[in-house]
Amino acid sequence: MANTIVLKGDPVYKEAVANGAITPGHLLQFNSNDKIEVHGTAKGNAQPMFAIEESIVGDDIDDAYAADDTVLYVVARPGDEINALLKNGENVAKGDFLESAGDGTLQKHTAIAADEGGSATYTIYTRGIVAMAMEDLNNTTGSAARIRVEAM
Repeated sequence: MANTIVLKGDPVYKEAVANGAITPGHLLQFNSNDKIEVHGTAKGNAQPMFAIEESIVGDDIDDAYAADDTVLYVVARPGDEINALLKNGENVAKGDFLESAGDGTLQKHTAIAADEGGSATYTIYTRGIVAMAMEDLNNTTGSAARIRVEAM
């Protein structure tokens, strides 16, 4: 895999102040203090915003940002290919849809089953799927693993 986060396409490049530690490839969100942080709602709505490496100062995809650092990130457009992070324990095939795992990594999308006739209530997220796997990956590494994805 390449030593860069943006693999193909023309995403929008931006920057923001970090709320905490962020690794290039993490899925991101803004918090109430207008700082950027790892996306924290598993299966939740998400914009395809991914932290990228700060190559201008010689950092690569393994060099994390710390709290209060200026984070470089992209808002990926449909079709852009990103070197994202897949959650430990996930097994995905090329073409699987991916969603937030709630810790900045991605996981295989699974639909929430409706409670037929029951009393359970569910929050329906309309922007839960953020990407599609562009390769097979059985991640049993013990930590998040790099995966090539296509933004949705």
